[in-house]
Amino acid sequence: VSDTNVIMTNMSIQDSAGYLPSPTLEEFDHTLNSQKSFAALKWWDIYTERGASGSKKNFEREVMVRPSVRHIKGVNAKQDGLIVSVNAAQYAVLVTDIPRDTLEVESARKSHSRNNSKENRYSLGKDEDFDALEGIDPGDDICGRVFKQIFPDSFKHVVPIYNFSEVTRLLLQWDRAAQRLEIYEALFELKGVRPTMKTGFLGLWGERVDAITHFKDVIEELDSDIKRARKRAKFSSERKASFVLFDNQIDAAVAAQSVLLPLDGTKFVTHRAPGPDNINWLTLFKSNKEKFLRRLLVLPIILIIMLLPAGFFSSAMAVVDSLFCTASTPVYWPWYCESQSAFQKLLKRLVTGWLPSLLVTLWQNVIVTRAFYMVSLVECVAFSLSGVDKRITSLYFYWDFFNIFLGSVLGAALFTMIGQAVSLDNVREIMEALGKGIVSSSTFLTNYVMLRALFLVPFKLFFPHPGLLGYVLRNALSVTFTGVGITRRQRFQAWEPKSFMYGREAGTSLLMTLIGVAYCSTSPITVAIVAIYFLGIFVVIRHHLLYVYARNYESGGELWPILFDRFVVMLVSLSYFAACQMITKQAWPQALVLFVTTPVICWKFWSICNKRYREVSENVPLDIGWRQPKAAVPPQMYIPSELRSQSVGWHPEQGKAWSGYGLPRWL
Repeated sequence: VSDTNVIMTNMSIQDSAGYLPSPTLEEFDHTLNSQKSFAALKWWDIYTERGASGSKKNFEREVMVRPSVRHIKGVNAKQDGLIVSVNAAQYAVLVTDIPRDTLEVESARKSHSRNNSKENRYSLGKDEDFDALEGIDPGDDICGRVFKQIFPDSFKHVVPIYNFSEVTRLLLQWDRAAQRLEIYEALFELKGVRPTMKTGFLGLWGERVDAITHFKDVIEELDSDIKRARKRAKFSSERKASFVLFDNQIDAAVAAQSVLLPLDGTKFVTHRAPGPDNINWLTLFKSNKEKFLRRLLVLPIILIIMLLPAGFFSSAMAVVDSLFCTASTPVYWPWYCESQSAFQKLLKRLVTGWLPSLLVTLWQNVIVTRAFYMVSLVECVAFSLSGVDKRITSLYFYWDFFNIFLGSVLGAALFTMIGQAVSLDNVREIMEALGKGIVSSSTFLTNYVMLRALFLVPFKLFFPHPGLLGYVLRNALSVTFTGVGITRRQRFQAWEPKSFMYGREAGTSLLMTLIGVAYCSTSPITVAIVAIYFLGIFVVIRHHLLYVYARNYESGGELWPILFDRFVVMLVSLSYFAACQMITKQAWPQALVLFVTTPVICWKFWSICNKRYREVSENVPLDIGWRQPKAAVPPQMYIPSELRSQSVGWHPEQGKAWSGYGLPRWL
């Protein structure tokens, strides 16, 4: 959309003189001060950024404000006279399952103490009000008393976690109403006629009112609702977890790796805290009972997705094609196999080659991906967004292995045995039929990899995410429909960067690796196509991570241990797969050697790597923590935007593992 078609409205930045095409950064700061009465700041405001020197001197571009993980991840500290940046998460501890019955806790603590004196080891003093933020360091909180006594010199703050899901829901309603108001104001500016609307469902019925006045009233009402919901979240919700902040890393590491209270293992559990940009808040709102019920409810969904035979039927189509073209079978189809017409050739290639692979790819990208994302949210297993991606990766691998891979192999073998059931009279012939079915499944899997390597990888280079297609569609519709693409906000939302789907892409890469490993001894052409896929996807993903996708969080490489475990499983699968092939060729001794020795060797290798590297990578070694500088982590870093004054820093896509794809934050 050209600048002449974009309308600045009252919901956008303006001054007393009228509408501004694009304010400067100084004017933008002035606008923020003018929004103090809002329940939330307008995240979609735009300012002009000018280059100061070099090739970009006097170059101007429009910038939309969006929170960056770089600004909420680290803090500055001094070491050897130099200012260094440190990770705020290394100075924080997450405490979950905090018992609300403080009398029970104090009784348990006294029964294990060296004396039963009512006096504490250290005086807690008076509660201090830090930065006038309500809820920080509550005086009646058991976390503050425990950590103040155990770590009197390094303990700094307790940041209680409140359930603010109602605030988020109201903010999203406020955001949608503000967008509708912008559009109607833009239409009024463009046509000079005040637009009207019906207040009923989808504007189909109800009282006809002035649209601008209606949405101004809605926004004003939502402003009040948001402020009341924010108070309810702070003062009414039960606190099930808290963040505890220290001024050094060694005490934070000790607290995260220790049992602090003489309670059962389900209460007052300490964890290494995720970074402020990497928190999955929904999990922190739920109790153990709620988490168990959620996992129980989603288990049938997981089983249905895992067992629904996407690869089974796709592989069976290759066998059906073979049966159609075998003269000895009762389903022999001469025209389908012997005709030389162009339509017959096209139909045969579509049915046997591209159609099965295309259907599986669509099923995987549209249904399975979204289902696994929502399941990972509902389960409430992960405390961090990176943990959500790790859970998605695990689910994807199970689906890859049992549904696509085993479904294809067993499906082809089963259909082969059914087609030849009349002639099977001993175990040897059954094993030979099974071997033929396993080999025949390579056709489907090779076509599947070829579709991704030769079509989807180049397509991803030009269309990295669905938002680009939405942008093109929005521009096309704006020619006919005046309400589409009329505001700056609509234009920037259509083009704004999306996040990288680590869970899905890692799961897809594991599937490609599994196919290449499984068929390396029986189908070299499949391995070659897998190699082509990885060469192409490496270039595309590397480019997109640098220039296209926006980071939602930084986990510090936490995904690698999950990938390593799956690689070991694939090595064991390779040995079993090769052994099965040897059995079909009557190589029983060699198959037995692979069956017995390879799993033991792989398990030993996995065990040694775990002992050497996993514990060190998951927890900060105390010797390294002791060498790090002291730092003052502001408690505001661990307060969600929804609970801050005016929801400072709030964005409708924040707090999601995958942003920009229309996926929900709460489930």
